[in-house]
Amino acid sequence: MMMTGNVEINSNHKVVLVTGGTGYVGGWCIALLLKQGYTVRTTVRGLEKEQTVRASIAAEVDPGDRLSFYAADLTSDNGWDEAVAGCDYVLHVASPLGHENARDLDSLVGPARDGALRVLRASVKASVQRVVMTSSLAACTQVSYSEEAIIDESLWSDPKDNKLDAYRKSKVLSEMAAWQFMEEHGGRTSLTTILPGAIFGPILSQANQSGSARVIERIVKGRMPGTPRIGFEIVDVRDLAELHILAMTSEAAAGQRFIAVGGFMRMHEIAQELRAKLGGKASKAPTRMIPDFVLRVLAIFDAWNARRAFIKRTKRSDPILRKIQNDWLHVLGIILSLLGIALIVQPLVRGIFGNPILYRFLGWLPEGWPSLGGWIVVLIIGLVLISITKPLPTKKSE
Repeated sequence: MMMTGNVEINSNHKVVLVTGGTGYVGGWCIALLLKQGYTVRTTVRGLEKEQTVRASIAAEVDPGDRLSFYAADLTSDNGWDEAVAGCDYVLHVASPLGHENARDLDSLVGPARDGALRVLRASVKASVQRVVMTSSLAACTQVSYSEEAIIDESLWSDPKDNKLDAYRKSKVLSEMAAWQFMEEHGGRTSLTTILPGAIFGPILSQANQSGSARVIERIVKGRMPGTPRIGFEIVDVRDLAELHILAMTSEAAAGQRFIAVGGFMRMHEIAQELRAKLGGKASKAPTRMIPDFVLRVLAIFDAWNARRAFIKRTKRSDPILRKIQNDWLHVLGIILSLLGIALIVQPLVRGIFGNPILYRFLGWLPEGWPSLGGWIVVLIIGLVLISITKPLPTKKSE
């Protein structure tokens, strides 16, 4: 249930900086802050993005002259002091993180951690009252825990756990670095972190589509052969934005972490709801569940090397080959990213070799068009998916 109305309209002309104004969560934070009377600043990598942001929030609120833009990049020191100077609060929502399946820890944690520290340094220098930083539920959940286990804000994911993928490690390491910095240098500035699960809800524009929106799109368009037996801890993006504002203004929220989760839904439940609510528009949504062991088999494969071995780069402009490439990515990339893992078998060699077991296997197959062995592998996987998956129970429209 939306919490709209729980925060009183601001009449003190407080100034709030929202980092990452072009983002999914950042856009909603800007819209709600403006609705509540705040003067808002936001950072963008380039000022040419200003009209895009203004257009995206226009359906929710008319910003008038209460929204201004500053050029600042999380990977650079330039612009942050100017953006933060004179602000009462900072909502650090932006993150430079890339694809969640990336295995290079340095490429993920470096920009996220260093970017957060840049924002915090500028905030402390400007004597901002509070910084609210968006972390992730991944920062307080272990890789393995029983169904009876209780997860709360006192828990921290162990960044030394080898079973933790690079994306999750980057989240926990970035938040840890933020808390350590504030403990040593915070002064009168306080920090609060928000740990959201999977963020769902309406998008303000196609320009700030979220990963969850793309998941829904793939389900609706039938781009998944079936639904894995997994689920999401879900939070509505509007609730998440309002939680940031509540954490910003509540005295009791200083120095606290807050998990942002509104409920849990399994993939097959999401597919059922889409078919029930959208009817024919979601007729391609999968009706089968993929067994866990099939996903574990698929998880052995590394998507990059699979593309390299099965499809020659120089021929990818061919529409038929693009379709083969996309189907392969949907099976090996999308489903595994929904599982929240990069590989079941951890890579022993990084870089282009990826998973050494897969690399040795695919070394038997020549580049270019799939060889006979390649077609056999594709055929076997396809037959397994078709024959072993079971239909989901249909859900009638209300």
